[in-house]
Amino acid sequence: MLARADTVYYLVDGKVAARGSHRELLGGEPGYRALVARDADAEEALR
Repeated sequence: MLARADTVYYLVDGKVAARGSHRELLGGEPGYRALVARDADAEEALR
């Protein structure tokens, strides 16, 4: 779903820490990349 969004807002403590496409954030925002990795791990654990 996020991969298809034009703009994603990554929030830290309720404030916008970064914004961009999913691909841009994966490449340039370590916190966002870690969040996506944790989500993928959680989905895998549910299977």
